[in-house]
Amino acid sequence: MQISNSRRLIAPVYAAASLLMAVLLLSIGCATDTDDRLAEPRLDDDRGELFLWSVAEPQAFLADGSLATPDSAERDTGVLHIYGSIHLATRDVYPLPDIVYSLFENSDVLVLEIDLAQATPNAFFGLQSLMEYPDGSNLEDDLNEHEIELLSDTLGSLGIPFDMVRHLKPWVLEATLVTSLAEQQGIKAEYGIDMHFAELAADLDIPVIALETIEEQLGILGNLPTSTQAAELMRSIENFQDISGYIAQLLTLWRTGDLTGMEEVIAGSMRDDPELATYYDSMFVDRNRAWIPPLREQLAEGKDVFVVVGAGHLVGPDNVIELLRAEGLRAVRY
Repeated sequence: MQISNSRRLIAPVYAAASLLMAVLLLSIGCATDTDDRLAEPRLDDDRGELFLWSVAEPQAFLADGSLATPDSAERDTGVLHIYGSIHLATRDVYPLPDIVYSLFENSDVLVLEIDLAQATPNAFFGLQSLMEYPDGSNLEDDLNEHEIELLSDTLGSLGIPFDMVRHLKPWVLEATLVTSLAEQQGIKAEYGIDMHFAELAADLDIPVIALETIEEQLGILGNLPTSTQAAELMRSIENFQDISGYIAQLLTLWRTGDLTGMEEVIAGSMRDDPELATYYDSMFVDRNRAWIPPLREQLAEGKDVFVVVGAGHLVGPDNVIELLRAEGLRAVRY
């Protein structure tokens, strides 16, 4: 199946990724106060303007911070070109800067959070437990009468009958709300940066490697207690009209390369809330750490690797860039 024909199938996966950001935003409001624990930027290597870094052994870089040419003696190891993605975007983010396409087209492999080409109907078989209540249970087990009425009204405004979705877990409905409102603003999964590079890789026959399976990514939300999911769903409904605005704000921060702003919006004061801190760790910190070994493995193979992960994984404490630096690698921002 061609990637372009799979967009409708993988939308729940993108929605999950974008929902995770939106849920965090809606849980804390749009944070504007600077957290004194924000990661200090390395002014020498982080002076660029894009969510784009090259990461390699220190000897692969010249004195001015630029990469040595691939055929030089210094480039005896691989390079990771890590690009921060927005999973839902607008058509007008394209074309991307020339340097992004140049690094991608000269890479040997593309690394994504999940392999979008594998998002076929068969890939979702067996995942019902992540998206649907067990037999005999439904949303009414986790929501009171008033909440059911509020949810029904909200879904009704989108043309979705409550009875048609009462068997779905709350996170799925929240994903539906996020994507529906975002689409009204022209912010769609089909314009997501991950999708863009997956399609380019298919056109250029660049192999794709996934950091996670579809089941692992959906499981981040699907395996949460349904009562927790329901609480987050109702919090989103209370802020229903703000969802698209928050996603648009993330998009603006990404466009302008605002690392500090991105961290403030995604993390904000949430690390001071034990429940939200655990949620944040599951979404970002734990996954960031899990990705380091496979990224190091790609680097050890001596290849030029283009990596596309959510921009939220490249800001804040324990972000992917800083974890790789902690391994003795150098990361230079464009």
